[in-house]
Amino acid sequence: MEELNEYQYKIKDYILSDEELLWIGRPTKEIKLLPAEKFNRIFGIFWSVFSVFWISIAIFGASMAPKNEFSMIKIFPLFGLPFLFVGLYLVFIAPIKAKSKRKNTEYALTNKRILILYSGKTVTLQAFKYSDIQNVNFASDASDVGCVTFMNNTVLYTMNGSRVHRGYYGLYNIPNVKRVYKIFAEQLGEK
Repeated sequence: MEELNEYQYKIKDYILSDEELLWIGRPTKEIKLLPAEKFNRIFGIFWSVFSVFWISIAIFGASMAPKNEFSMIKIFPLFGLPFLFVGLYLVFIAPIKAKSKRKNTEYALTNKRILILYSGKTVTLQAFKYSDIQNVNFASDASDVGCVTFMNNTVLYTMNGSRVHRGYYGLYNIPNVKRVYKIFAEQLGEK
């Protein structure tokens, strides 16, 4: 599969006419799980094992019930199945969905905004002004693939007064991440 050149990115359609494109990219082909995703997977393994253990105990208890009468203890093992499904989801499905989402992600840095475009079944664009950014973090491995994460300090309120849109976001699995971080830092006014 050939590398995309700058003109093959869908995110270019969302750059405003008064913006200057400083960098455009997407995650590397070898998409690695983030530390939180690895933790969820490990937690899912323990959750699944405990669920199987609990269901086994419940089946054993149900087998002790009299065979010719109905009691709740006979259907008690079924209550463990949703917990087992949650564990299996964390172990198998969630990592696949995370990798698939990043595979369809594009990033752009302009002189005014940070853009993150997800194009799967639906297209979602997240745009952040540099003035709304704080707590920028940088991580890299030995091959200069890494992430730049940041906190959006804009707090939006919905009609019922609840808060939304405050949290951590990032550019993940980026090749040449040190270069991207320098561009990011220059736009934030850091030296």
